[in-house]
Amino acid sequence: MEHLAPDQGWKRLSDFPLPQRTAALKAAVQQALTMAHAVDVGEGRVAVHGDCRGPNIMVREERDGGAFDVRFIDFDWAGVHEVDAYPMVLLTPEIPWHPGVGPGRVLHQAHDTHLVKREWEWGQERGREGRSQLTGGA
Repeated sequence: MEHLAPDQGWKRLSDFPLPQRTAALKAAVQQALTMAHAVDVGEGRVAVHGDCRGPNIMVREERDGGAFDVRFIDFDWAGVHEVDAYPMVLLTPEIPWHPGVGPGRVLHQAHDTHLVKREWEWGQERGREGRSQLTGGA
């Protein structure tokens, strides 16, 4: 386990104002998700995070100012791709979940990819100068 402290430069993706969301930041988050999705969790199976909203993605800009470190947090809903299911909880309707997401429905990596993509789109639609809107509860 790693402590992602603010005094070490870590902050939630949802706390990055939209003007600071560069192509490099987006690429770093997408690459980190691709790498996480490639991890073999046994028997040739791969994992799904299940809740890739901005508050669950920690980012730190490297000292040279051009690259980013990315970590995912809050693995409460994580599981095996196409095997495990979402918990039986009501999801906040304001969050633009993938259409396949719902209580008791099977986890898919495409759901994670969808939320990461929507993190940028939703912010542009709802708050060009502010923070991400994907910060609501489950």
